[in-house]
Amino acid sequence: MDILMKNKKLIDGIKLTPLKQIIDLKGSVMHFIKKSDKSFSKFGEVYFSRINKEIVKGWKLHKVANQNFCVPFGKVLIKIIDLRAESESYKQLDEIILDSKQNYFLLNIPAGLWYSFKCINNDYSLLANLSSIEHDKNEILEKSLDDNIFPKW
Repeated sequence: MDILMKNKKLIDGIKLTPLKQIIDLKGSVMHFIKKSDKSFSKFGEVYFSRINKEIVKGWKLHKVANQNFCVPFGKVLIKIIDLRAESESYKQLDEIILDSKQNYFLLNIPAGLWYSFKCINNDYSLLANLSSIEHDKNEILEKSLDDNIFPKW
């Protein structure tokens, strides 16, 4: 199971939790998050992001919202960089692969981290996100993929 591609220790505040799947001949039940989970903070909204093959979305930073990702369909490479000057993991880059078959995990990304993601599946992937607050365009920062402070895709 190759979840982390570069680092053995995750960026400060990031959590990866294995998720349960119940699979039988009829299909599967894929758990996502419960309010009793240690990583759950509060409910703001849930949305799904369809990512087409080889498409990159990001860079994005939430100033307030905590993100909870899982990939119930496909395979997604997520890059997260810590540019919080006071952090122990300052300037660390994590590259995490989540997928519906081998790396079915919940990824918690706290507010204050930059992230971007790409579909590395044959067709498209589906990323589910439970955000701790409802969408607020004023609490989000976005940068171009070409911005030189970020790693290249």
